[in-house]
Amino acid sequence: MNKGLTVAIIAVLLSGLCGCGSSPEAQINKVLDKRKQGLEQKDIKLYMSTVSPDYKDGIETYDSIKRRTAGFFSAFDNIELTIEDRSIYLDGNKARVVEKYVLTFGLPSGKKTGKAEQLLTLRKEKDGWKIIKGLGKQ
Repeated sequence: MNKGLTVAIIAVLLSGLCGCGSSPEAQINKVLDKRKQGLEQKDIKLYMSTVSPDYKDGIETYDSIKRRTAGFFSAFDNIELTIEDRSIYLDGNKARVVEKYVLTFGLPSGKKTGKAEQLLTLRKEKDGWKIIKGLGKQ
């Protein structure tokens, strides 16, 4: 393999590993897609990895969101989140995201579906973008 090709392959691999070069919007979309995956898999660790330990929204904190989400996971047989629209508004190291979605969850008596809109606030932290506000509101 020639030296130029080797250097190009290494550069591509390194940029993929560190997330360098990806736009803030792409990074935020990745975090929100990870949140969706955690919700649908009912994986509290994955879901909470998208929430800042500093989360504060009224009386809601990281711990209260974790408890409420774990209760939500145990209450339903399955959960499906369909994002119909997502708009990201950047302001330095913070971002506001408006998501319009359809939430479907399974109960022993059948499925229940609802549409909603949510305003989330994210902040860029040392380990990436995290949700700091908006999880309890629709």
